[in-house]
Amino acid sequence: MSRGSDDDVQKSAGSATTTPRLARAGLVDTGRVLGGVLAPVIAEGVVARRKSMVRLGGRLDTHGRAARVLNGLRSRHDADALALAFPRSMVLALRPPAVTATLDGTPDPFTPASKEKVAALSRFQPTGVLISDNRHRRARRELNESALQTSSDVHSLHRRCGQIIESEIAELLPTLTDGRLTWDSYAVAHWRMVRRFVFGDAARDDEKVTDLLTALRRDANWGPVFPYRSTTYNNFRRRLDHLVAAAPGDSLAGVTRDALDNPGSLDPTGQIRHWLFAFDAVAGGRPPPPPPFAPPPP
Repeated sequence: MSRGSDDDVQKSAGSATTTPRLARAGLVDTGRVLGGVLAPVIAEGVVARRKSMVRLGGRLDTHGRAARVLNGLRSRHDADALALAFPRSMVLALRPPAVTATLDGTPDPFTPASKEKVAALSRFQPTGVLISDNRHRRARRELNESALQTSSDVHSLHRRCGQIIESEIAELLPTLTDGRLTWDSYAVAHWRMVRRFVFGDAARDDEKVTDLLTALRRDANWGPVFPYRSTTYNNFRRRLDHLVAAAPGDSLAGVTRDALDNPGSLDPTGQIRHWLFAFDAVAGGRPPPPPPFAPPPP
């Protein structure tokens, strides 16, 4: 989480839960966080994984090293959170009280819409709930929760999802050489499942929409320093609009589209982009690690 003054953090956090204990990081601990936690996340790709860097990270055990850095910080500091002054003022949550205070204090005073995250995610989901302002965030979050049925034990489309998975696996297995599953063959089958579940069977082989999304996400890895590709975004948006309009009622896009009589500024199609992003995380077996710091209050 990030903060203004130390008093601001403790007062705002304390309004929701016990005031987190805050310690200050020295130069050595700041270096450990930047080099051992933040740098590997950026190198591997915050928004779209870079295969070569993920492979290298696995060999170097960067995730294990990051965990050891954080465990070391917890051991050395009798505090719930650690304040860092570089590269900008921010607070790293170390223990549950600080995590709870951050989540309870979102979106005010802590906002997920940091300038870094907005610069990255706006390249492919400018109306996504994570980077929406407070005026739109609540309504868009409710739309997401309704479409994804977060209050239910299972989604109403779970049987359809299971049927899609079974049919794609049945087609995949006979193509394996010596029974070995490679990443490339798995990824093709995975995205076919995703497109069928989200947009319907007709979108099974529409690799164009997911390829465009991947290109925009790779640009997003660079945040504000990479040129914005409006042509790529407009092509992606048009393709997505077409798929959502044609989606059958037993698809996730169809359920979302048909649930709204007057979507207004909610932009349901804009929310689907983040779901596709999340499905990519599932394909990798673990979610891409988010930046470990929440942005400052507006």
